[in-house]
Amino acid sequence: MKIRIFVVATLFFAKLFFAQETIVYDAYPPGREAYVGGKKQLYKEIHDVLIEKEFQKCEDSTQSYKVNLIVKNDASILFIQNPDSVYVEKNKCAYELSKKILPHLKNWKPAEHKKKKLNAIYEFEFTPVDLFENYKENYTGKDQNRLLNELISKEKTNLTIEEGYIKGVAIFSVGAKGEIADIKVTTAPHNPEVEKEMISTIKKMARENKFPKNNPQRFRLPFKIVLD
Repeated sequence: MKIRIFVVATLFFAKLFFAQETIVYDAYPPGREAYVGGKKQLYKEIHDVLIEKEFQKCEDSTQSYKVNLIVKNDASILFIQNPDSVYVEKNKCAYELSKKILPHLKNWKPAEHKKKKLNAIYEFEFTPVDLFENYKENYTGKDQNRLLNELISKEKTNLTIEEGYIKGVAIFSVGAKGEIADIKVTTAPHNPEVEKEMISTIKKMARENKFPKNNPQRFRLPFKIVLD
C-alpha cells in the first residue's frame, strides 16, 4: 500500500485585532494571490525596481528576509516588524532593502471571501542575491514551506491506512543549526499513528541535516496523506 504526503492549502481565519473593529485575517484564501500577476510578477517588479533605482547589493550573498505585510482591503499595505531582533540584525541588509522597495510596488490585491474585500497578512521571501543580475524569468522565490513539503513527501513512511485520506498540520521550529524543537502534529480525523509517524519523519530529516540553517524560523506545514 503506497502512501503519499501532499501539501494542502488551508485558510486560517484566526482573527487578529490591531485596531477597534478592524479585523486582519492571517492568510489569503487558497489559490488567491496578494499581487496582480502572482509571485512571478511580484518578483519581476522587485527585480525591475532594484535595477532601475540602482539600489546597492548586499555584500553578504546569504542575506534573506521574510517580509510580512498586512494587505488592507483598500489595497494599501502595512509593514509588519519582525519581533526577532537577532534575526533582523543577522539579515539587516535584506531587511533594510526590502523596506526600500516596498513603496515602489503598486499592484497589491486585497484578499476576498464571498466577494467581500478583507484585510489579510501576506508574506514572501526576499533574497537579494536572486533578484539583481542573477534574476531568472518566472522566479517565484525560495518558499521554504514548499521545499520542506517536497522533502517530506519523498520520505518513506510505515503508515497503513485502510481507506480515504487524512489531513493534518505539522508545526515546529527550526534553529540556526537546523535543529528542530516544539513539534506538534494534529490530524483530522484524529489518527495517533499518522501523528507519531510524521513526528518521526521530521526528526529523521533533522538528523540528516535536511532543514535550512542560519535562518531560525517557525514552520506550519499542512499535509494530506492519501492512498494511490
